[in-house]
Amino acid sequence: MGEKEKKLLSSASYLHLDSYVTQVGIKAAQVARENSVQVSLDVGTLRPGVEDLLPFVDILITSELFARQFIGKDDPERAAEKMLALGPRIVGVTLGDRGCFFLTQQGAFWRPAYRVEVVDTTGAGDVFHGAFLHGLLRGWDLERVADFANAVAALKCTRLGGRGGIPTFSETMAFLRMKGEKRLWGDQPELE
Repeated sequence: MGEKEKKLLSSASYLHLDSYVTQVGIKAAQVARENSVQVSLDVGTLRPGVEDLLPFVDILITSELFARQFIGKDDPERAAEKMLALGPRIVGVTLGDRGCFFLTQQGAFWRPAYRVEVVDTTGAGDVFHGAFLHGLLRGWDLERVADFANAVAALKCTRLGGRGGIPTFSETMAFLRMKGEKRLWGDQPELE
């Protein structure tokens, strides 16, 4: 990584990585850490080198498959506990049509998935991660962030295509109003 890339990275709020490029990811995460940049990691399946990256990760969101592979059984809560012990401050496990589970040192919560007519799930995990970071950048609390990410992923699943099916912020806010999730969003989700 050259000086230009390091300078660019040091100006970011978040660095989002996936588990496909662990050696490059480790170097980028180290530079991010040195510059107080939060590191987010998307892990879909267990790959060599992923555990080496975890100590540099602040936000770890995994698939249910990875959680199962990580501990050898189907127990997302226990998997999240083991992952949290390795360094991340936030650990989430996405569970498809069952929603998501999140764990921090302060506690844990589940957020149910939104029921929609599924057309195509391609890209649902990716938009979940993007929406999650969007919510963090807005300064929302973690439960609201997870709910927003679930809504974006649900809407994505109602449309064909990985990129063409991504909903806008306004579409997502309208969806949340329609679903009436008042405990997290009040009467009128913010539209800014």
